[in-house]
Amino acid sequence: MLPVIFRRNAKNIAKSVPKQFSDSLSEIELTKWLSAYLVMAKTNESRAKVFAQDSYYALL
Repeated sequence: MLPVIFRRNAKNIAKSVPKQFSDSLSEIELTKWLSAYLVMAKTNESRAKVFAQDSYYALL
């Protein structure tokens, strides 16, 4: 289980994702993805950047 602060941040970020990216993902899936990103960003910045880039292109 992720800390509450990560889940809250992920939900807020999920609401601001452009519609064309969020159409293919449910809010729950997007929140899980963003939570994982936030955890990685706190622990390993370079891994988080690669994860974000790969995921961005996967959503296109």
